[in-house]
Amino acid sequence: MTKTTTPVFEPLRSRAACAASASTTFLRFDVGERNSVIVLDTAFVVREEAAILATHSIAHPKSTDLFASTERS
Repeated sequence: MTKTTTPVFEPLRSRAACAASASTTFLRFDVGERNSVIVLDTAFVVREEAAILATHSIAHPKSTDLFASTERS
């Protein structure tokens, strides 16, 4: 996992603007075909999820843990 302050889905900003912004976590997945790589900007995913939930008037889930178990005991 790599941390950076420049999101890949948004225009590049000046160093000062990047330094002033909050850190964004990127997850990098090597898919093993012709050196293909998927880079996931987790902040972008969270913003998009919130927008979709708001559009459909769905309450935001209480847990934001992407790895939380969905099984109930």
